[in-house]
Amino acid sequence: MQRLAVYRFLMMIILPACALTLHAQGRSNSTLPVMFDNVRISMKNGDVLVEWSNLTERELVDYVIERSADATNFVEVSRFKPTSNENVPVSYSGVDPSPFAGLNYYRIRVNEISGKVIFSIILKIETTAHATDLLVYPNPVTAGQLSWSVSNLPAGKYRIEVINMSGATVFSKPLRLQGKSVAQTIDLPAGLNAGTYRLLLRGDEVEQGRSFIVQ
Repeated sequence: MQRLAVYRFLMMIILPACALTLHAQGRSNSTLPVMFDNVRISMKNGDVLVEWSNLTERELVDYVIERSADATNFVEVSRFKPTSNENVPVSYSGVDPSPFAGLNYYRIRVNEISGKVIFSIILKIETTAHATDLLVYPNPVTAGQLSWSVSNLPAGKYRIEVINMSGATVFSKPLRLQGKSVAQTIDLPAGLNAGTYRLLLRGDEVEQGRSFIVQ
């Protein structure tokens, strides 16, 4: 009888302790450094817009948007520092100004302070390269020169412009083009601040734009 009483006493101590441990484990899962929400991609003015939220941002180094043509081999598009790291919901968005023609696959890579790497789900989007699509390179720009090209262009008068994210024109030049395929290089204004800009080609029948980054 004494042994049975001792056994029952031990069970009363151990079982509540186990229940407390399970509850603590369940609660810790809700404070993971990354809990992705609302990861999505869409087309915007010829660029690919990538958006996502993290419901529990903490102890992170950065986020990296990655792109792939085959959903296996990914390259970096852009990188973002965390805005909070205080275990609160945050939202981000980034633009890929130079997606591949055809299928593009995107994911978000998250680097934790601990060294752990976490990936979001992979999303895909298809872009169509039209005959008159404007291309810019290199992107990002590092040496003050930007090249652009366009194909199957109607002959006529055009204007090439560079605008900043505030909508102000920082470069403008009239052009008279003979049509077909055109490729040119422009010297960007000296002292242009680092950031995102947009190259616009305007004509009577054509208006094309493409974003690029100045580093």
